[in-house]
Amino acid sequence: MAIPGHSLTPPEGGTHHHRHRTSPSHYGTHQGSETQLTYSAVSHPRTGGAPQRDHNVCKLHRAKLNTEISCEFCKRRISRRMCTIEGKISALSKQSGDQDARNLTKKCHQCRVVENTKEAGQMLEEERFLVPRATRRLHENKNIIDKQLVSAKNLQTLEKLDAD
Repeated sequence: MAIPGHSLTPPEGGTHHHRHRTSPSHYGTHQGSETQLTYSAVSHPRTGGAPQRDHNVCKLHRAKLNTEISCEFCKRRISRRMCTIEGKISALSKQSGDQDARNLTKKCHQCRVVENTKEAGQMLEEERFLVPRATRRLHENKNIIDKQLVSAKNLQTLEKLDAD
């Protein structure tokens, strides 16, 4: 039985159309699925004239299908992952209501400790400069008081001498 459109001699114009098999019982063409050959089927060296499809078109078609499939796969994976992450976040937020309050209180306390430590460090730096000044003033005041005490003793001895 001869299949229409499939012969070893090319039609006028020198190009073949490859027809795809649609069912076991008959051959037919699908709308838009015919791939035009870029060379005469008779002159093809490997196949002895059998019709061949353009391999570049096939590669592009396969690449397009693979890209679409991988994009759909990635979309499904990402959406599942996002649902999982959102579920975990909502579960954690429910569980951690009290925990958040405790953490905030703890962090506030730590901040206060750090601020107090910084203030204490600044006060120590200031005291390094203030203590020597205060010590110097104390020594000066002590010397003044010692002089006043010596002069007061001298006055007392003079008054005793005058009284005698």
